[in-house]
Amino acid sequence: WDYDALPGAPVDVSAGVISAAGLFRLVEACRAVAGGCAQADRWTPLAKRMLTAALERVNRAEPIGYLGDQVYTLGGTQTWDDDGELVFGLNYAVEAIALSRRH
Repeated sequence: WDYDALPGAPVDVSAGVISAAGLFRLVEACRAVAGGCAQADRWTPLAKRMLTAALERVNRAEPIGYLGDQVYTLGGTQTWDDDGELVFGLNYAVEAIALSRRH
């Protein structure tokens, strides 16, 4: 699902947090290799915007902290995953938050 969604389709928060975590990792990899990347820090603002946008969707009412709006196979043969809280999305959200504190 991720970034192939049509305009107006449900948001996929997991795609955003996975991308944010990946961008923070990219910045760190670029910094670690001398001459590896020109302007490594250019990815940090995008990663922060993606993470912020995803975390704005966290429930502030019961159940507090629920990170819904994650999609696994929207429109597939089952609907349990069309608006769920998926473990990989939570994992990457926590990773992206931890990485963002270093940038």
